[in-house]
Amino acid sequence: MKVALRGKVLDVFLEYKKEAEDHLSKAVKLNPSLADAWLSLGNCIWKKGDLVSAKNCFTLGLSKGPHKGLLSQLSMLERRMAQDSEDQVKIVDDSIKHAKEAISLDVKDGNSWYNLGNACLTSFFITGAWDHGKLLQSLKSYQHAEKDEMMKSNPDLYYNCAIVNKYLENYERALSGFEAAALRDPGLNAMEEVQKITCLLENMIKICQTCL
Repeated sequence: MKVALRGKVLDVFLEYKKEAEDHLSKAVKLNPSLADAWLSLGNCIWKKGDLVSAKNCFTLGLSKGPHKGLLSQLSMLERRMAQDSEDQVKIVDDSIKHAKEAISLDVKDGNSWYNLGNACLTSFFITGAWDHGKLLQSLKSYQHAEKDEMMKSNPDLYYNCAIVNKYLENYERALSGFEAAALRDPGLNAMEEVQKITCLLENMIKICQTCL
């Protein structure tokens, strides 16, 4: 539909566009089965900060049938909504559930695995940062994501995977991950993390030498 296409084109901008919302709203009213239009409308509304309405768009789109993109965005949105909620654990559990559902539709999609890794990592932190099982789930998901060529340019994938390895005390892997993230986006504080780990390892060596 032309109206849906125009709305999608307008929605490519990072900032919220009222015209995009209007076109996409019209598109889903004319044809409620347009999953991609629901996805774009939800993203558009998310940009203006209306998280509840954005979630409603994603869930309405999913009511027409399973859709990888809608499930992935819903998972991402739920992680964002959890930040301002008193029921963080439940919302992040829902995020994990929807990320897994997206993967079930396409096990080779790196972005879906990346979302699952992020959801598991978020769950680790909000539940007290003690459950290494969640870290291992997150690490496995990121490793699956790295197999997708489309994800190899994503600095956040390497950064987040390095964070997991740091908490698991896999320092060599953490260092290589932070360095890979820094190469892809120097704006990240990845090199600061490299320096922290390097200092930590140097101190550990000094302590070991003192004990000898």
